[in-house]
Amino acid sequence: MSKAERISRSSVPQVFTPTKVRNPVTFFRKRDQCSAFFTQLALVFSVNATSFPDDKSKVIYAITNMGAIALKYFQSYLTNLDTSINLPEVITNYQVFKKTVIETFGDSNPAVNAETMLRNLKHVGPVSIYATEFRQISMDLTWNDSALMALFKLQL
Repeated sequence: MSKAERISRSSVPQVFTPTKVRNPVTFFRKRDQCSAFFTQLALVFSVNATSFPDDKSKVIYAITNMGAIALKYFQSYLTNLDTSINLPEVITNYQVFKKTVIETFGDSNPAVNAETMLRNLKHVGPVSIYATEFRQISMDLTWNDSALMALFKLQL
């Protein structure tokens, strides 16, 4: 390759294709959806950081992805939204918003509920599906690997 070819190739502008992320599934207050909802929001905020420059924009976006009772819960906080005067911290601080949603709609005792779900999990169908469900549920526990493996094998 000649020097002229290398120069012309290096001067070709690179086309950037932005990563596309699906909008979160509408959150309807089901406690088992809470964690997934915030994981989906984190992905959207990460990929589209320039679209969400501050906490308020993140909170507003999150609320637009809520339905029924979850949306109604936040309606009273949005009365001054158009003026941005005296907005409550739950609207201007994403961490406060997230904490409020989790405390209001999330699992009040994830470890106890995860243990119950894990003990009731039955192996029906492919082992890969059972293993995936087992791993997913066990994420809320602080059990060591030996205890998890014993229960996993016991229920096979």
